[in-house]
Amino acid sequence: MTHFSLRTRLLVFCAYVLVYVALVVFALYNDLSALPYTLLIFAASAGLFGGTVVGTIVSVVAVFVHAASVVFGVSFQEILVFSYYQVIWLVLYPIMGVITGYLKRITDNAEKSLDDMIVDHDSLVQHDEVTGFYNRRRFFLDLRDEITRAERYENKITIIFIRLSFSRELGSIYGQEAVDALLKRVADIILENTRATDRKARFNEDIIAVIAPQPPSTLSVLIDRLKEKMVPVDYIVDGVRQVIEVRLEVGVVAYPDDATTESALITLAESRLEGYRHLLASEGNQFKTSDTA
Repeated sequence: MTHFSLRTRLLVFCAYVLVYVALVVFALYNDLSALPYTLLIFAASAGLFGGTVVGTIVSVVAVFVHAASVVFGVSFQEILVFSYYQVIWLVLYPIMGVITGYLKRITDNAEKSLDDMIVDHDSLVQHDEVTGFYNRRRFFLDLRDEITRAERYENKITIIFIRLSFSRELGSIYGQEAVDALLKRVADIILENTRATDRKARFNEDIIAVIAPQPPSTLSVLIDRLKEKMVPVDYIVDGVRQVIEVRLEVGVVAYPDDATTESALITLAESRLEGYRHLLASEGNQFKTSDTA
């Protein structure tokens, strides 16, 4: 039972108690027995908190208690006092137990659906649908958390920016769908070569960021592998299947060695990413395509 569900049932129970108090005052004022009202709220509360089965069991107990009180009154007074009024009470107990149990089930189902909608909404708000990683907004929240944790425990953080070389030129030729396909391939590569505890996010249209709570020296193999990686993807252009290959650009910064603030770390990572891009351009590493049968 969630806090929301418990709070809702407690509010309904409080309403039951208020009605019960009013009925007891009415019964005492008119010299009537308060037992039926007590048994009724007992059965209703059992169904509200325990469900249909519990409500039905408790309502059956209430029927027996009420019937016993009638039989006891008859034997004690030696006068048969039985009317349709008693029958109504005997029928009302199980009805209340079953109805409140059914309402509990409806409330639980509605709340579960609401919780699922909230989870789906949070997932859509925080995740990028192409890569499956977190989005830019969540990246900044994660970076702030990691910096705070690193300050507390005097640890180091490595931030890796990864971009497809000449992604804009690629998108202008083949369209955004081709870029998305390559980004998905890059995301798969990153997943295969990083730990589950590393924070991964799509920083912007063509950059994927990784926050690793460890110094760059421990990630040197991954960084070198990413720098050497050519990312191929099969793609059909004008009915011709082609293999598109681009190299990954990598920009790496470390906290607190390179910078100590979020903005400074990001600015430096982007600067190093651009520097690596210029290096590839000077070496003539353009993206390559080849027709396939």
